[in-house]
Amino acid sequence: MIVSYDTSSKQWLQGPKFSGRENVTASGSLVIQDLELTDSGNYTVMMERANEQQRATGSFVVLELDKEPIATSNTTSVVENIEPIAFFCDTNNTKITWYFNFRKVSSNDRMTISQDNKTLIIHRLQRYDDRVYCQIVTILDLEQQSNVIRLNVFFGPESMSIKSTPTANGFTSVLSAEIGSKVEMECTHHQSNPNPKYRWFHNNSLLTVSGTKMTFTVSWNRLGKYRCVLENSGNQVILYKDIHVQLPEPRYDPKGLTVSGPMAVLLIVVTAMGGVYLCGILVYMLISYHTVRPNRALIFTPHFSRLYVQKAFRSPRVQPLANCFQNPESKAKKLQTA
Repeated sequence: MIVSYDTSSKQWLQGPKFSGRENVTASGSLVIQDLELTDSGNYTVMMERANEQQRATGSFVVLELDKEPIATSNTTSVVENIEPIAFFCDTNNTKITWYFNFRKVSSNDRMTISQDNKTLIIHRLQRYDDRVYCQIVTILDLEQQSNVIRLNVFFGPESMSIKSTPTANGFTSVLSAEIGSKVEMECTHHQSNPNPKYRWFHNNSLLTVSGTKMTFTVSWNRLGKYRCVLENSGNQVILYKDIHVQLPEPRYDPKGLTVSGPMAVLLIVVTAMGGVYLCGILVYMLISYHTVRPNRALIFTPHFSRLYVQKAFRSPRVQPLANCFQNPESKAKKLQTA
């Protein structure tokens, strides 16, 4: 006997099987707290009323809940779209489900689940992949979740740029600055995990400057090529960008050249006289050319308004050759030779 209860006297009577976890209610129900595996078996209830006695027997089995599954992995840090990663679910349960980024997953082109469902292999991880865990289903369809594995995916930097004051030429990356002026440079990047390490070089010599910004005063030994180098220690990606600091090129100022009114008139007169002088040179060259020829004769009219050429030993008629200067008085006459 475990325990009995007398409804008339409302007294409890403990039996030899009583462990301190059992109780009988006024309605005759047996309550056992903190069930153990040894509590499995047959239980008999006996009820006595006047001269009447009734018995009934029942049984139940105590099942042990599975322990919470434990999720592990071969690593937690991988390079984006390059390195695979394997996850393991430690449990004796066979009803295992994997969750990736809080979504239930199955084998596909990105991942593979083993036949016993205890191993998940993700072939390619992306930068926004966050966490993985497994879950089991125990008796009475109770779900038990494992610990969550957080992922660290290395990626980037995607690009970089250098901002400067004064602003450098976007095509040639040339920054023009005067001696003694101040130059500021800032190196920035876009999307990277972890954040890259910055290094600065001047004419291929490593500078002691650390960080994204550099400021200096321009001097002769400060001119030259500056390089900002970004290095991601996770995926070994290295990017760099150059800026060339040089002195400004000399500029011609058209506002500095002015011509006054008298000077403009003088330039016009000189230009006109030069044209007349050039015409005289051309006439002189033409006369000299025809004078040296043996079978030609040159004849000038009295007013030097027309120049005639006569072929020697041929027709006595003389034909006009050129009219360099116009003379109204000589237009109506023609010189004839005998």
